[in-house]
Amino acid sequence: VAHNTAGGVWLCIDGMVLDVKRWLGEHPGGDVIIPNQSLNIDASRHFEMYHSSRESFLYLKEFYIGEVAAADREKIPVPETRASDDFLAQLRAYTTFRLMSDAKVRVHLGQ
Repeated sequence: VAHNTAGGVWLCIDGMVLDVKRWLGEHPGGDVIIPNQSLNIDASRHFEMYHSSRESFLYLKEFYIGEVAAADREKIPVPETRASDDFLAQLRAYTTFRLMSDAKVRVHLGQ
């Protein structure tokens, strides 16, 4: 939230943190939809709604900067309608580059 308030564009999708600021100008949906709908919440449902092609999963690695700590995931606001279990299962199958949630990571972004 603090990063986005300072002008960044970090998204959270299923616990993944994605820095999409450089993508906004190229985003086929325009440069306003992501900041207006998907910041500071779990954007999994929005990603599911607008990206019916699983080809879009291939681009996530380009923007991936880490994971929300397991203890902090419950603090992320979630829209009333959540992403479907099928979508989340497919997303997890395609994003094999992700850090393991149970890994003992000793680095903190920004420190």
